[in-house]
Amino acid sequence: MGALGLYLWRIMLAVVEHSIAAIGTIRSNTTKMQVTVTKAGNVAILKLAGRFDFNSHREFRAAIESLEGDGNLRAVTIDFSGVEYLDSSALGMLLMLRDNMIAAKKEVTFSGVHGNVKQVLDIANFGKLFHID
Repeated sequence: MGALGLYLWRIMLAVVEHSIAAIGTIRSNTTKMQVTVTKAGNVAILKLAGRFDFNSHREFRAAIESLEGDGNLRAVTIDFSGVEYLDSSALGMLLMLRDNMIAAKKEVTFSGVHGNVKQVLDIANFGKLFHID
């Protein structure tokens, strides 16, 4: 992604952050996100639960770093069924995941996308970057 593309993504993330507030997804709930990794054949499933925000970056990053070097994996599915909230920093982490998995020649799919999480991903046009079930 060139400098212009990065600039445009930053603008889009700012718009999404504003939209998140507008659709009322910001909550006072401080449920920390849980990340569970399971493997089924050559597919890894990251099941996320709780709030996917900046405070989750260490857990998320540790989970994806463990998958990048696994030569047996061909695909990664992110299960959002337990995610109650995500913000623009989560979108940035998902873009980082996409870049890392493309470099590792692994496909990324989203599943269990629902409610406000679906709205945020739709607003950010993530359907154009990721396969969303």
